[in-house]
Amino acid sequence: MSQNLGSVVVVYLYYGIYNYCCYNLEYKGIKEGVEVIAINPRYTSQTCHCCLHIGLRNNKSFKCSNKACGWIGDADLNGSSMIALVGQSVMLPRGSNLLACPLDSGLQKARAV
Repeated sequence: MSQNLGSVVVVYLYYGIYNYCCYNLEYKGIKEGVEVIAINPRYTSQTCHCCLHIGLRNNKSFKCSNKACGWIGDADLNGSSMIALVGQSVMLPRGSNLLACPLDSGLQKARAV
């Protein structure tokens, strides 16, 4: 029973810290007049930032499965590059053809005060 309670406490602590960080980023963005956009991190470290193909992630390393690309490197670097790429795509006037979904269906923007 105590092991289960400990895992519940860890989950609450994680989400509490995560929500606090999200709130602070949103607050600072509004304060400084910078638009803050939440990007879903799902598949960002599994998608190649060079060719946008799903690759193979093994612990901290990433290998692109596209034979024409073949990029190999750090999975976290690849994931952060993908997040930056999506962020840049959102800022384009008409969106980007890099994204498979429309911009208005899944990207969350900070609430205006």
